[in-house]
Amino acid sequence: MEKEFFSPNKKAIFILIFIILTVPFYESKRAVIWETQRPKQQNEIFSSIILAYAEKSEEIKEKFGLKDFFEKEHLFWLKIKKSPLIFGEKIISEKEEKTP
Repeated sequence: MEKEFFSPNKKAIFILIFIILTVPFYESKRAVIWETQRPKQQNEIFSSIILAYAEKSEEIKEKFGLKDFFEKEHLFWLKIKKSPLIFGEKIISEKEEKTP
């Protein structure tokens, strides 16, 4: 019987570590915006770590030409969040806006 190189527990741990490292890379722009807009109350070690990781992720995205893709994706989600359909508001057509 052949022994597996990675046990199921090791595979699960590697997947978890991969997810923990990948999600902040994907959401780095949001992290930079959030960290720079927050009021600085004290010297928070996690804030500086998050900001450094997010800025490095943004540099990597720019280096590999992924910045435009992530920017378009970010703008798409901003449009979705600001959509009147989300809040159940009536959509006003351009004709209705122009008529007095």
